Formats: sequence, C-alpha cells, structure tokens
Amino acid sequence: REDTMRALSISKNVLSQLERIARLIPHNVGWDIGPAHKAGRPKWMALAAAFEEGLLSEPAVNLILARVPEDATSEERLQAVLDSLQTRGTPDTRAATRSMAGGTTVKSTKSSLTVSIRRAGDSAAFADWLDRNIDRVIEDSYRSFTQETEGDGS
Repeated sequence: REDTMRALSISKNVLSQLERIARLIPHNVGWDIGPAHKAGRPKWMALAAAFEEGLLSEPAVNLILARVPEDATSEERLQAVLDSLQTRGTPDTRAATRSMAGGTTVKSTKSSLTVSIRRAGDSAAFADWLDRNIDRVIEDSYRSFTQETEGDGS
C-alpha cells in the first residue's frame, strides 16, 4: 500500500476510495463502461455506492448500456448508468435511447423526446442537412400525425 500511494502520489484515504470502487463495481461493468478518465472519482464512487446499496446490478447495467449508442465515449456510458439512478418511476417510464440511421440518437422519456446527431465524421453532412430542413420535416410530420389521428380522440 505504501508503495502504491507513493507511486501514484495519493493519500491513504484516496487509495481506500479507489480500492472500494474496485471492490464494489463488478469487473465486467467496469470493462463495459471503459476507463472514463475525464469522469472523475466522484462519479465512480457514486457508481460503487449504487452497487453497494443494491440500486444497481450487473444485469441492470447491461440493459442500460445496451441502449447507449455504440459510438458513445466511456464517459457517456458511465453517465448513462448514473442517470438511470436519477430516473423515478417504473422501468417502462425510464428513458429509452435508440440509435438510428445517419448517426441519429433518439432519447424518449416520459416528459420529452430528444433527437441528436453528432456533427462529426459520417453523420456531419446529415446533421447539417437536417439543421437546414428541420422546420419542413417537423411540419410534414405534424401534418401526417394530424391526418392519422383525426377522429380517434387523440
């Protein structure tokens, strides 16, 4: 322990926190999330506490991570798991995130629907096109919605 503290230039308290994180977070969960270097120790400690308190299980984290876009950073994967702890209500009211064509991610919650597209790589051109055409896309979609729902009480 002394050698480790010296090598990492950390205190005994910090080393204890790191050991606790390593002990409480299942190995496969850490591996699936990734290093998340920029996330900071407090987020990892919050994740460890969630496992310790029984708020998370490895299968639950696997389901959460399955909804995270494949190109998400490890920081985004860690945040998605932590965000799931903030969600109130039954699992069917929790956020559902799905990846779609053109690098589009759709996040659906009880209170909102969010569409995001990264303006990088292969999806940049589509993001720019959609930005220029979003008004028309929304108007056309709303018109279709109203035609489909006329008379059904929606």
